[in-house]
Amino acid sequence: MKYHSPAKPIFPPVKKIRPAIQDWVLYLPPLVQSDLLKSLRGCDTMPFPDHSKFLVKEIRKVVTRNDKDNYSSNYFKYQGKLQEHLYKLKDYIEKYPTHFLVHLLEAVKIIAYTHPNQETRDKFAYIQLQLHKGSLTNPETPSEMKRRYKAKIRSTRMK
Repeated sequence: MKYHSPAKPIFPPVKKIRPAIQDWVLYLPPLVQSDLLKSLRGCDTMPFPDHSKFLVKEIRKVVTRNDKDNYSSNYFKYQGKLQEHLYKLKDYIEKYPTHFLVHLLEAVKIIAYTHPNQETRDKFAYIQLQLHKGSLTNPETPSEMKRRYKAKIRSTRMK
């Protein structure tokens, strides 16, 4: 069976398209954007109920445009649920694949250090601290993260 492409593009050209990610993400270096977008998918290997899903949804709210809620105005509305899921996630953190946790922690850290809204930065800084406590690791400081990304960007330009 041969594949035939359509005669016309299925999506007609549009003069101006808003990106699917929020504006603040567009100001980050492409390498940082890439690391942030890698966390938007949940963990495939965890059975239901998966307590990381709530955190992945929180990340999606601040990174993508498809959420209707104004994130900062609903800050306190989700605090109770977030606490509950964070405690359960910390209890089961050793059951998650390391690869998934690294992407999750990296996204939380990027939001905690670079989001333009102070409330959002504070919330994700708290999440970062709780996840590091659960995984018995130390969080990377903003200056360490900046230095690491600068080194990564330099090494990719040399190739």
